[in-house]
Amino acid sequence: NERDNVYAKRVIVRIGVLLGHLRAVVTTWETHGSQGVDYNYATVTREEPDRAITQLRNLARAHALSQGRTWLTIEDLPLPIKVVLSTASIDRVNIFDLLIVHKGFLTTSIIKASLNTNHHTAHSIMAELKAVELAYVKEPDNETEEKQMTLRPEFNWFISDEFKELREEFEPTDNSEFIKQYCKKYDISLE
Repeated sequence: NERDNVYAKRVIVRIGVLLGHLRAVVTTWETHGSQGVDYNYATVTREEPDRAITQLRNLARAHALSQGRTWLTIEDLPLPIKVVLSTASIDRVNIFDLLIVHKGFLTTSIIKASLNTNHHTAHSIMAELKAVELAYVKEPDNETEEKQMTLRPEFNWFISDEFKELREEFEPTDNSEFIKQYCKKYDISLE
């Protein structure tokens, strides 16, 4: 639609690209003592964002129609943003949120304190976000330094006040137990 807000269309592309990274499939494993790194990862399988962008645009259009419009505006963006954040791995979204809160920079100790975990888990998380190309990880130069993780520059918009406002303080939750109980109650197979 020629009346679509250009900024709204750009945001849909950004969140579609983010979704591909958040939902990427990657296996990490511990390699402590070899090759100078604690964790390694297999080849990443990441969804191409085209289909996700189309579906997110359609979702935003449906919201626009429910509001009596046939064109996209900024008001149509919170719904697809919430869908992106709630359809990716909750653990990966939590780390992405932690990166946002800390303005795109984390250390092992910040992850350990924020997630109440140990350094092995923190390092595994860092390897995973590096593998799915959401962040860079800097290995320490010596044993007294910590690993550092930095959000890749192409995702810096998610640190902005604009994203925070469009997100409307949405916090995704793990609803897997609810889904299992619902399926059991109504005899629905997930396979």
